Amino acid sequence: MKKTCAACSSPKPKEAFSKKQWSAQDRNRRCTECIEAKRSVNLGFVGDSDAQLVGRGGHVGGEAKGDGSSRKHNKRLSMALSRILRHRAVSMNIELRPDGFCRVDDLLVLREFSAFDVEDVKEVVKCNDKQRFTLKMDKSTGIAWIRANQGHTMRCVKDGLLLRSVADAREIPICVHGTYWESWLAIRKEGLCRMSRNHIHFMPGEPRSGAVISGMRSNCEVLVYIDTSKAMAAGIDFFRSANNVLLTPGTGPRGLVGPDFFEKVIDVATGKVVFTNSAAREDGTRRAVSEPYRKQSSNAETFARGAVPECGTVTVGNMRYGGKGGGSVEPSEFVQLRIDRQTPLGNPFPMGEGGHDEKFRDDVCNAYEELIEDPSLTALEHIAQKRGLRIDARFRNDRALNEMQEALRDLEERMSSGEDLRLMCWCHPKRCHGDGLVKLIRKRIGGMDQHRATLKHSTPSVAKVSTLGSGRGVCVWQTRQQRYSRVQHASFANMRL
Repeated sequence: MKKTCAACSSPKPKEAFSKKQWSAQDRNRRCTECIEAKRSVNLGFVGDSDAQLVGRGGHVGGEAKGDGSSRKHNKRLSMALSRILRHRAVSMNIELRPDGFCRVDDLLVLREFSAFDVEDVKEVVKCNDKQRFTLKMDKSTGIAWIRANQGHTMRCVKDGLLLRSVADAREIPICVHGTYWESWLAIRKEGLCRMSRNHIHFMPGEPRSGAVISGMRSNCEVLVYIDTSKAMAAGIDFFRSANNVLLTPGTGPRGLVGPDFFEKVIDVATGKVVFTNSAAREDGTRRAVSEPYRKQSSNAETFARGAVPECGTVTVGNMRYGGKGGGSVEPSEFVQLRIDRQTPLGNPFPMGEGGHDEKFRDDVCNAYEELIEDPSLTALEHIAQKRGLRIDARFRNDRALNEMQEALRDLEERMSSGEDLRLMCWCHPKRCHGDGLVKLIRKRIGGMDQHRATLKHSTPSVAKVSTLGSGRGVCVWQTRQQRYSRVQHASFANMRL
C-alpha cells in the first residue's frame, strides 16, 4: 500500500513515512525525505557559532512588503507562531527548552504550517512590527531554533534564561501598562494581575513616542504608570525582554502589582489623570477621579449645594447590534452597562440544560428578582432548589455574590447621581433580568416618579459604553465611536416607572 506525500506529490510506501505522518491527513502528510530536506535548509545566518535574528520592525501584524495576499500570508504565519510559541507548544508535545526555544522543523511539520517554509519564518521574524520572535541558527548542528520574546503562559519557560533582570529602578524610570475601561475598576481595587500569563507587560517609555514598539496594544484606553522604585523596594522583580518589553511576575499566587504601586493613571482620550495615590478618602481607601465615566452635568453643582439631584434615565437594551425588530437610529448619550453572565450582575440561573430553553424564561427572571433582594450563596441555592433551576458555576461561591451586592450598590449610586444608564443584555425584546434590576433600583431609590425616571427597551447606539463587571469584579469601560462600523438600530417602548 502506498500513500501520497503532500510535499513532493509522489506515492510512497509506508516505510518512507514516520508512524505519525503515515496516519496524518492527506493534505498534511510529509515523507521522511521531504522533512529532512526542510531541516537541511541553510537560513543564511552569518557568524562562526550560534547566530540570532531578532525582528527589526516592519509592517503591522508582522506583515512583509508585497501584495495583499503576501501580507495576509505572513500575518497568518505570525499569529500561528505566537499561538504555539507562547501558549501551546507543551500541550502539542513540542520539545521546548527552558529558554523558550524550539526547533523550527518541529513547527513546520504541523498542520498549521503546511503552507509555509523556512524562508517564510525568516521573513516574518525579520519584519515583525513588534519584534515578537528570535530566530537562532546553531552552526555546529545546522539546527534552527525559534522562540517568542515574551507573552508566555507556559510555566516551563524560565525567566532567567528568557529575560534580562532589571537590577536598578533607575534603569526603568518610565514603566506603563495599557488597559481598557472595562478592567479599570477591578484594577483599581486589586491591582494589575498577570492573569494566565507568566508576566504583566509594560512599556519602558511613553506611548506613541516612537522609541517603543512593543508592550501594549495600540487601542488601549487607560495608562497605568508604576512607581518602580517603590515596587522593587517591596520585592517585586522586573525583567526586560529582547524586544524591550518590561515584565514582572508580580507577587503572590495570582501575580499582582497592587494599586499602592501606581504612580498615576491617565485617560488616553482626554489626557486627564484619573487616579493617583495621593487621592484618598477619609477612611484611607483609594479613590479614582470619575470624570471619564461619570456624567458631567449640573448634578455636580447640585451635590455641592446639598440639594437632591435628578435621577437619571434607565433603559434595558440588547447587545446584538441591529437588535430584534430595529427601526430608527437612536441618538443617545446613555452610558451602557453590561449585565450579561460575564459580569457580576448576570443571571446565575441558565434557561435549562442548554441555556436557551424559552419555557424557563419567566422562572429564571423571577428567581433573579428574588435573589437580588439579598444576594447570598444560601439564598442562591435555596431559590434554585425551590424552582428546579440550575446554577451557573461562576456564581457558586461567596465572592461572586459579594461582587453582585457591590455592583448593585454601584448601580444605585450612579442612578441616584443622575447618570443616564442602559442595562445591556441579550434578551430584548423578550423579558430580561434587567427588568428586575430596574424594579429593584426603583424600590431602593424611591421617589423616581417625581424625578422623571423612565424605563425603556432599546438596542445599543454608538454612544460611550461602560460595563458593570468583566468576569469577576465591578468594571467600567468606554469605547470610541469608530469601533462600530454598522448603523445601530433601535426599537423601544416608553413606560413610566
